Amino acid sequence: MAIGFSPYTLELDQNYPNPFSTGTENGTSETVIRFRLPEDGEAKLTVYDTQGRVVEELHNGSLPAGEHSFTFPSRVSSPASGVYFYELRFNGKIKRGKMLLLR
Repeated sequence: MAIGFSPYTLELDQNYPNPFSTGTENGTSETVIRFRLPEDGEAKLTVYDTQGRVVEELHNGSLPAGEHSFTFPSRVSSPASGVYFYELRFNGKIKRGKMLLLR
């Protein structure tokens, strides 16, 4: 019987760029949140404001092992300037990061 091996551990990177601005000429500036999963499974990536309210759920569902990235803000949200927190939940583990949006 073969034992599976994954070169990945559960990791959540700092978003890039940080801080980021949506006040560019074309208004499309955004930031990318990258993470790595050690195995296939259910992952949830959520952005919260400083009051703990959900600003946007970037992903909630199955993902394969490996590297993944999601963009914030997506086209469904237009958050105000300020500090935001992002949270990755995977197999009972939680990783968090902090980012700054400038207008």
